Amino acid sequence: MIFSLSIASASLIYGFVGGFYRKPVSTLLPSTYFSSIWFNGVKTKAMFLTMKLAQRHISYFINQHGGSIHRLSSAIPRYKKSPTINFCSSDCFIYCYYNGNLKERIRVTLLTSLDRNLSVPEYAIFDAEELSPFCVNKLVVLGANSPNAPLLLRSRNSCAWCI
Repeated sequence: MIFSLSIASASLIYGFVGGFYRKPVSTLLPSTYFSSIWFNGVKTKAMFLTMKLAQRHISYFINQHGGSIHRLSSAIPRYKKSPTINFCSSDCFIYCYYNGNLKERIRVTLLTSLDRNLSVPEYAIFDAEELSPFCVNKLVVLGANSPNAPLLLRSRNSCAWCI
């Protein structure tokens, strides 16, 4: 009985104690922070660390893209569709190789995790007139002091993923 209560209360204690240390940020952090493999939950970080130790010859200091939905929703939480659910673990990482060498890593996020706020015009994320240069959608997050809302560049073909 004591074991069951301690297991059940561990997540509650973690949630309340963690809330004191994790404060919401009101500014846009650099995009490299959110495109990194280290912007994930503990289990996913452990998996990537194991992968890194097993493949020591691969450099992890490469160009990284993506994570714009996480960047926007951490600065302005109203853009997060489900505030209590962390969608980081559903992200996919695309590793781009050239001549056998790792050149880039692209983080793609499910577009369904973004609340586009179409019912609130001042916060709405509308589709841009131009198309995304990628085969996935691209969320363009302007600077923190910009009066314009973010724009969504749609891919040429319908896609559920966003950079």
